[in-house]
Amino acid sequence: MVGLLTTLRENSKHSDAGLWFFELGRRYLPTPGLTEGTELADERRSLGVALLGPVTHHWHSEPPAADFYDLKGVAETLLQALGIAAYRFVPVQHPSFHPGRCAALEVASAGEDDAQQGESQAVAAPAHWLRAGVLGEVHPEVAARFDLTGRPYLMELDLERLYAAVPERMVHVPASRFPIVQRDLAVVVAREVPEVDVQTTIRTAGGALVRAVRLFDVYTGEGIAAGKKSLAYALTYAATVWFTAEGERRDPRSSGSLWASTSSSRETAHRRIGMSRRAQPT
Repeated sequence: MVGLLTTLRENSKHSDAGLWFFELGRRYLPTPGLTEGTELADERRSLGVALLGPVTHHWHSEPPAADFYDLKGVAETLLQALGIAAYRFVPVQHPSFHPGRCAALEVASAGEDDAQQGESQAVAAPAHWLRAGVLGEVHPEVAARFDLTGRPYLMELDLERLYAAVPERMVHVPASRFPIVQRDLAVVVAREVPEVDVQTTIRTAGGALVRAVRLFDVYTGEGIAAGKKSLAYALTYAATVWFTAEGERRDPRSSGSLWASTSSSRETAHRRIGMSRRAQPT
């Protein structure tokens, strides 16, 4: 991380363009027998990413600065390329990162959740999670020591753990002859409930019809009770075939099928995490 922060500092002296850097290297971690001389250090390949400044420049408007979600998108792009479907981001505290603006990337341990390998986003929690990295906004005191202005962001990933999480076989989902259908779902939960728990619950309860769950809005203003937050999700449904309880084939695009899946997600989330619906699905 020190090397990337130094790189940001030196380049920020010469350009106000967006600074996006990555670095591949090796870390040497202590092992139980290292001090006794019976073991070598644990050598692990690592990937570091640093962001600072505007994402792009535009001639007629002020460009937005890179933020946590840009950094999270870099991580998700890498996970998708590696074929890792079982992952999650959980809030953590780290001395190098801003309190409340830091998350750990966790992946399922090897052999877990094979049934979900065809998905492209975080999936239902397996039995064991392993930390594979940390990302977030650099702590203001750390940024000041490197003479950095603005809000720099850093990510460090353990490539050894990511490589171990790559599935041995890739599962391809058959293309559906039915067009995908999207529905929006806005829910209200307590502020302390992690978003990953809400998304995982919705995805698990939605069943096989749910192909993707994407968070697109977080709101805590007027109309939301104190201590609560509103989360809005875009749900993507797709299926190759759909059967009713009586064994009859049914078009998965029908309102009854979609409503049953959406209602199941909502009701399960209410039982598990106290989620309430903010608006009717559209």
